[in-house]
Amino acid sequence: MEKCWRLSLLMVVIGYGYGQGYFRALLWVAGLVALGTVFLCISGERKKHKVLYGLPSTAFYSLDMLLPIVRLREKHYTDVDLTTFAKYYFAVHIVAEYVLVSFVVAGLSGLTE
Repeated sequence: MEKCWRLSLLMVVIGYGYGQGYFRALLWVAGLVALGTVFLCISGERKKHKVLYGLPSTAFYSLDMLLPIVRLREKHYTDVDLTTFAKYYFAVHIVAEYVLVSFVVAGLSGLTE
C-alpha cells in the first residue's frame, strides 16, 4: 500500500522514467511561482515592501523563495518581512521546494525504479 502511494505521488510530481517526465517538475515550479505571486498581490505585501515594486519583481521574489540553495537577491531575505497570511503560504512554498527537489534527485539517481 505504501509503495502505491509513493508511486502515485511520483507520477503526479515528475512522472515515470527518464526524459520528458522531468518537465512536469518545471510545470510545478511555474505553478508555485504563479501562486506565490498571487498571494503577494492579494495580501497587500507587494505594496508594503519597496523591494516588490512590480509584478515581475513579485514573481522573481516567489521564484527566489522556491530555489532551495541559490539566493538570487539578498534583499529578498533582509528587506522583506511578511506579516499577513502570505507568510504562511511561503512557509508551505519552501517545504514544497524541498519535496520537489528530492523527487527530481531521486528520479535522476534511479532510486525510484
